[in-house]
Amino acid sequence: MTLLHFSASDGARLAYRDEGEGLPLLALAGLTRDGTDFDYLANDLRDARLIRLDSRGRGGSEWTGADTYTVAQEAQDALALLDHLGIQRAAVIGSSRGGLLAMVMVAMQPARVAGICFNDVGPELERSGLERIGAYVGVLPAVQTLEEIADRMPAAMKGFADVPAMRWAEEAVRHYIERPDGLKLPYDPELKRSFDEAMAAPAVDLWPLYEA
Repeated sequence: MTLLHFSASDGARLAYRDEGEGLPLLALAGLTRDGTDFDYLANDLRDARLIRLDSRGRGGSEWTGADTYTVAQEAQDALALLDHLGIQRAAVIGSSRGGLLAMVMVAMQPARVAGICFNDVGPELERSGLERIGAYVGVLPAVQTLEEIADRMPAAMKGFADVPAMRWAEEAVRHYIERPDGLKLPYDPELKRSFDEAMAAPAVDLWPLYEA
């Protein structure tokens, strides 16, 4: 799938994918993830135009620094993508952080969001889950190859039964990039600082956003 680009309001060069015809469906990925997370969904969608954004600092999008990796900025970027494509109203599927972006999009421009499908997120964020995420954001693994990562994933991601080895290998590619000198992150490591600052801030009541 061809990776396209547009400029956000601050000039950041952001990447996206646009495929299919029908209802516009904007797909927003998790904190350290990008539009490739929706590859499997894309294979099964019918009568939908799937638009996948790589949020700034992830995937094919420009790295713009920790101060810009905020939910508010990324939600604004998502709306800017709809503007770029001339789409007045779209449904949104938000995975983890992507669901938070979707809720903020509604707060900013409610008429633009036809509906939201939430995956692995809701109006109550468990501190233990956030701390688990914080433990790996920006951290390179001790192993050196994607094959080694795939071998370790079943033990690290408990709760997924009977997953074939080939599927773990496909998942490893979405978590790291293999280079001659070892594994690299497919996102800006500065996401760690942005995440830590958000964790240190007072908790936000998300119920009003969710109910909207």
